[in-house]
Amino acid sequence: MQNATAVPRDGGSGVPAVRNLDPRMKLLIVLVGGSAALFSPHRALLLWCYAIIAALWLLSGEARRALGFVAVLAAVALAEWGAGFIPNATVAGMVGFLFFIFARSLSTFALIMWMSVGLRIDDLIASLQRLRLPRGLVITIAVVFRYLPTAADEFRKISATMRLRGVELSARNLVLHPGRSLEYVLVPLIIRTIKIADDLAASAMTRGLDLVGARTTYRDVRIGASGALVTAAVLVCTAAGYVAWAVNVL
Repeated sequence: MQNATAVPRDGGSGVPAVRNLDPRMKLLIVLVGGSAALFSPHRALLLWCYAIIAALWLLSGEARRALGFVAVLAAVALAEWGAGFIPNATVAGMVGFLFFIFARSLSTFALIMWMSVGLRIDDLIASLQRLRLPRGLVITIAVVFRYLPTAADEFRKISATMRLRGVELSARNLVLHPGRSLEYVLVPLIIRTIKIADDLAASAMTRGLDLVGARTTYRDVRIGASGALVTAAVLVCTAAGYVAWAVNVL
């Protein structure tokens, strides 16, 4: 029997190279970029990391999401800066600390969402297994990235239903009725999450994720020159931000 020819990973000339990066390169960017933003000692350095993340979204052909991400991060950064003007020092410190943590954690979430765009779970599993990672870790990472798009879709459906019932999840309702708004979102989302977990477990078993031995793939999962170049550029830009901050340029 002849061996099947592997199908190239490239989705075509219309697919941006950044969107079609090897999962290992995407995971490396998430780890380095998320850590750089999480441990950034200064707001200017954090904004530099934000700019890199926004550029990744733009280069992936997701201009709308990039603009939304920039708007949210700008609002959080502004709130962190404005917390310093609260008259009460204790309250100012608590609010500032909360926004300090939230502003840095949000960058990691944005990178994870960027990685999930256009990501094929089979490619992710095959690439991680080539790194000789423990099977439990590979399954955990695969389930997380398989769950994110499904959870986002469920959240959009819940939001649409709430809008029809006149309890739209908006900033006004969160301020005036925080408990009711969160209840209407979290309760159905948790219930759906339980059902989704069962579906994902059944799907994983069907795909043979628990089988012992090396998995084969129809797609050519490898690190190309363009992917390595894009990843290197992101890492260099991230390191350049820290160097610029260290010499008081940034």
